[in-house]
Amino acid sequence: MIGSYRFLSVATARSVHFVDLCPDEAELRELADELRHLSITVVYVDCARFAGAARTTPAVNVTGATQPPSGADPGEPHWTRWWDDLLSLSHKSHGLAIVLDNAFALLERDRKFVTDLIENFLQGATPWIRREIPCHLCLQMVACPVVAQVLRPRRADDAGTDA
Repeated sequence: MIGSYRFLSVATARSVHFVDLCPDEAELRELADELRHLSITVVYVDCARFAGAARTTPAVNVTGATQPPSGADPGEPHWTRWWDDLLSLSHKSHGLAIVLDNAFALLERDRKFVTDLIENFLQGATPWIRREIPCHLCLQMVACPVVAQVLRPRRADDAGTDA
């Protein structure tokens, strides 16, 4: 069973998914191949790495909004910039799937940040939905090494390994 991940290639207003199961590896690999074939970008973030510093998690920066506006607090998320970047991406992308692996760790540490992230994602996803382009935020709510094995981007030093 693959759960809510099965919707990642579909343009739908059901764009936020709380995944409370460990997906079947073969089905998830098949989905990852389909997403690559459709040129849908998958952004993988291991939230366990950022649970102590939620507000600096790359989930805020997946669209490239890494630089805060001048005079802004660098320790705070810049949601307006994120919306702008999501809007720009919606004009040139075939789809986007942001996978927050181990999201339960981030939620336990900073619930307010996670709820703000979800609300701001939904705001930023509106143009994608209107254009019928897939745009999803998946929160992996149970520990599942399969998600990292299949969806984490491979680094050059990972070549030939399954780590």
